[in-house]
Amino acid sequence: MLANGMTVWASLGQPVGPIKATNELSLFFGTLACDHNWAPLIYTDWHKVPDKDKMWEYVTSKYKLPAIAKDWVLETINWCWRGWKCRLKKRYYYNYSNNNDRWKFRPKSVPEMHFKTLLGYWNTKAAKKTSLQNFENRMQQDNMHTVGPKGFAGIHQEMLETDGKPPSKLQMFERTRRRKEGRTYKTSSDDTQKKIEAMRQQEALQADTSNDCQKDPFDEVMKDDHNGYVRLMGKGVSRKKMKGKGADKSLTFPTEIMDSIKANVQKDMICSRGRTCQETGST
Repeated sequence: MLANGMTVWASLGQPVGPIKATNELSLFFGTLACDHNWAPLIYTDWHKVPDKDKMWEYVTSKYKLPAIAKDWVLETINWCWRGWKCRLKKRYYYNYSNNNDRWKFRPKSVPEMHFKTLLGYWNTKAAKKTSLQNFENRMQQDNMHTVGPKGFAGIHQEMLETDGKPPSKLQMFERTRRRKEGRTYKTSSDDTQKKIEAMRQQEALQADTSNDCQKDPFDEVMKDDHNGYVRLMGKGVSRKKMKGKGADKSLTFPTEIMDSIKANVQKDMICSRGRTCQETGST
């Protein structure tokens, strides 16, 4: 714990601080994601969205953020933007069977040209094929986390402060897959529980040996990550950063930064259409 009350999740470029403050900052990023002037909906991919440097400049004109926060900020806006498009499609495309009704009940907050472009794209065979593939891939995913919008960096830090040492991958996996008693979930947790039990068995076996080359029980059960993705680390963490090429990108939000966020976020948290981003595109 630092003297100013802030903490660091080392070397991964993610902020760690009071959960309320970091969540409110993410809400502000949602205002940019659902503002067509900053993040137009006419692009099919975030990489094609222009003026990301201007987004960063705008954010830093509002809040005191260090340069190392840039990757995390833009990645958060990316997730907000994708989520906003997903909700638009669910509410204004899938809810109607034809384009006449979709156009009639189109969202007033989205420019007509943008919505017309979206409709044209969503109706293409390529878009429908991609959507179906994404849906099928989603349904095949096991072991989904249950922590909602709360960042993995914050959870990691909470466990560190509680136990006095960094949590293992197994402990992080158990914590982020915990289910509330009495709540109904769409998917079964049977596979998750089997994997947790297998990890515990691996951990017990390794405790009885003194081999310095032992592999982590989590890695043994879950196998290797793919496509640069690193499990249990949250947004923006890649193998490249884990290998040390981004090791200088630890990120602390000092007290003066958090005060800046608290003082300004409420007045800036209104989307261009007049509703808070808590209702629309925040994460």
